[in-house]
Order: sequence, then structure tokens, then C-alpha cells
Amino acid sequence: MEETLFKAPVASIEAAELALPTLEDLDVRLISPTEWRVSDSRLSDDDARSVLGFVEKSDERFNAMRMTHGHGVTWSTFCTMEDALASFTQAVTAVAAA
Repeated sequence: MEETLFKAPVASIEAAELALPTLEDLDVRLISPTEWRVSDSRLSDDDARSVLGFVEKSDERFNAMRMTHGHGVTWSTFCTMEDALASFTQAVTAVAAA
């Protein structure tokens, strides 16, 4: 069922050297009728750090689960798939516990 929506060319780059991905760097693959895996195409498919997270369509919303390797996950909800994907190109802001 996996279907690639778009994929940029792979280059051999260390994750520590990477800037935040751009939309063109995202590899978005359909894994179910309502779910997509979002990866950084600049890293090899066999590198776990390439997986940035997942997007799920729920009703008329798109829920993005962003994996922040070593720092847990963040969840966000968006009105469009484009906005959900754009969230993977932005820095995660740490939220202090109250």
C-alpha cells in the first residue's frame, strides 16, 4: 500500500550536519488510506534518523506527529496537508512544564 508522493535525491550527509529540511527534502509515503510517513530524503532509508514523523487525516483535519529524536514527540493539528508537511520544516520549540 506504500505510495511515494514525492522524493528528493539521496545524498550522503551526517544528520548532525543537516539544517532543517525544506519541503523539497521531504519524502512523503502513503502507508494507509489516511496516514503518511514523513522522512528526510537527505538521509538513507535505512537510517532511523531519516523518519521525521507521521501525518494522519482525521475528519477534516491533519494530525502531525513529529519525532524529535532524543526529545520525544510533538503533536499538532492542521487544516491542510500542506500546513502539516510544512511543520516538519520548522524548529521544534521546547515548552517548559508548569
